[in-house]
Amino acid sequence: MSRFLRSFAAVSLLAAACLPASVQGADRPPKVAEVDYFKEKGAQGPDTELLVFGRRIDSMKFKASFAGDTATATGSEFTHVDSHRYGHPWIPDHDGGRRALLNAIKQSIAATGAATLKVIAKNDAGTTKEAVPIVLSECDQDPPIYPFTCTIKL
Repeated sequence: MSRFLRSFAAVSLLAAACLPASVQGADRPPKVAEVDYFKEKGAQGPDTELLVFGRRIDSMKFKASFAGDTATATGSEFTHVDSHRYGHPWIPDHDGGRRALLNAIKQSIAATGAATLKVIAKNDAGTTKEAVPIVLSECDQDPPIYPFTCTIKL
């Protein structure tokens, strides 16, 4: 790369870093854009996964209810995947209530064919709460996407 291009790139990065937070989008609340809930064949049995994609998210919580019991889980950013248009997904923490949350979703789907996942995303500018319906009959259940894959775009 030429000396001019290196200098131009350095000045551009410095200018972008000096922009006020409002110009960079920090004054906007988080946006939850997509939820992926799926079950796949794992090495030791079926794997159930929940991925939430969005923008400007600093922290996340998940809630699901079944038969009067509410399960809550904290979220963490899953940095091993960055192939999505919204960047890294958020997943329920293994030590923060993940198992109880997934069990509540599974039990609700088994009993009624649907579940409602509540997603609470926060950043310095505010909080966004989304109620995400997961309806089994609207999920892909055909091979090779077996047993099922649900993608809910918000």
